[in-house]
Amino acid sequence: MTSWSLTASEDVRWTNVTATRSSDGDVKTLADGAGVTIERAYQSSVPALYTIKATISDGVNAPVVVMSNTTIQSDNANTPQPVQVVAQPNEPGHLETSDGGLRMSWPAEAVANLPSSDSLVIKIDPQATTTPPGDGWDAASYIFDITARLLNAGTPVRSFPAPLHFAMPITDPDLVPFVREEAGQGWRALDKIQTPNLPEGSRDGYYIENKPCEDGPPDTLCLHILTLHLTEYMLAKPKPGTKLNFKINTAKRLELTKKSFAVRVFVNLKVTTAFTLRTKRGTPVAAWKLRTPSGVSFPMLKLDPPLKKPGTYTLTAVAAGFSQQRVRRVTIRFERKIPPIVKLGPKVGVMLLTGTNNPPFDLPSKYEVFSVPSPDDTWDYASKPAQNVSIAVVNVDLYGVEFLLNLHKVYPNMKFIALTRSPATFALLDKVKPKGTVVPLMMPAQAKLVELWIKKLATVGANKKPKKPKANAKKPVAARSKMHAPVRQRG
Repeated sequence: MTSWSLTASEDVRWTNVTATRSSDGDVKTLADGAGVTIERAYQSSVPALYTIKATISDGVNAPVVVMSNTTIQSDNANTPQPVQVVAQPNEPGHLETSDGGLRMSWPAEAVANLPSSDSLVIKIDPQATTTPPGDGWDAASYIFDITARLLNAGTPVRSFPAPLHFAMPITDPDLVPFVREEAGQGWRALDKIQTPNLPEGSRDGYYIENKPCEDGPPDTLCLHILTLHLTEYMLAKPKPGTKLNFKINTAKRLELTKKSFAVRVFVNLKVTTAFTLRTKRGTPVAAWKLRTPSGVSFPMLKLDPPLKKPGTYTLTAVAAGFSQQRVRRVTIRFERKIPPIVKLGPKVGVMLLTGTNNPPFDLPSKYEVFSVPSPDDTWDYASKPAQNVSIAVVNVDLYGVEFLLNLHKVYPNMKFIALTRSPATFALLDKVKPKGTVVPLMMPAQAKLVELWIKKLATVGANKKPKKPKANAKKPVAARSKMHAPVRQRG
């Protein structure tokens, strides 16, 4: 590189002109000027991201900060240099790493909420790594540290109102993308989605096309990531010789009229899973064979035709891959009509997923209330018939709307009290069908009100909308403790 040139749409005054090299932070001040275009000598051959900034003024309107970026990539560099671009409000755009390993694009809707007087600086900083995202995995790409900030205000922007799209050419269909939302936190495998649209309530997901990416190398596949947030991403592949871990969770009871039901599947390797549903006598009545991605997935098993006889059935799941096989069995009771929760067993199990110390509830001894240590433990608690866990109190600001919707998908008879501080989240959860499945409450919620809803939900049958409970006049709600739950900032 030997020079810079910047061009405006009219004659302007150029001031505060600087050129910055990202590799060492070297900043050079360049001469001011006037005119539609200015050109300045700038000599460098060091591989790095280079940014030139200037303030322009036409003497009428307020001065505007402008930015231009370019990257010098070394031919023998092991890691691509960072790349950067300025996204304008209400305009689609894209940014691609210098080696073509990741192409990021965004629709106009994703940057529609930017201040009209500002723009967004988006940066992709690839970082070499050999550290895997977890046990049983090998790192299979750079860590792509993707950030965004307002050009003038400098404020970081982590979340977006419409999905951003990453396209990555790959040759191995077993690769899985991982995300790390905060420095120092663990990596999380993205869920695989079935369509090129992000499901409602999901913050991210991925799918693989059996064809090259647009302008991608031939004889490759295209891995697509859709996300509503920016942070660190990487690809990983199963480590050779990794032990196959396999787990399934299902509802304890389902209505006989069900035409399909969901299963939560966790597997650490990409496998083929065969499901078979058998009667109590062992007669098979339905079978499915699915390709199961590594990580957590929620396949829907269709019953065609639907079952005709109520009773206890056994679902056998066989996961096979990488010269290994694992078998899991669960029982599901199909009933003509699901009775109210309070009549399902000697106890009524109530899970608390609020992330805080909860005040004691004044509930009858029949109710067994316990806090769940982690989101993963939720599925085991909910699947144990003896505990009759049928009500969950969830801070959706902490655990996410998608988490609650996935619980509802697998356990359609479970009732939920959803705590939130967001009116938009409240409105979204109030639309969950069937009505009465989710009772959204704005935080801080009165503990007495939560207690009343727990008792109300326990006495209402499946697919029935409960009436709003009435507080006891002798125990004013205002005098009771409140359910306060911490809100974790999500990227």
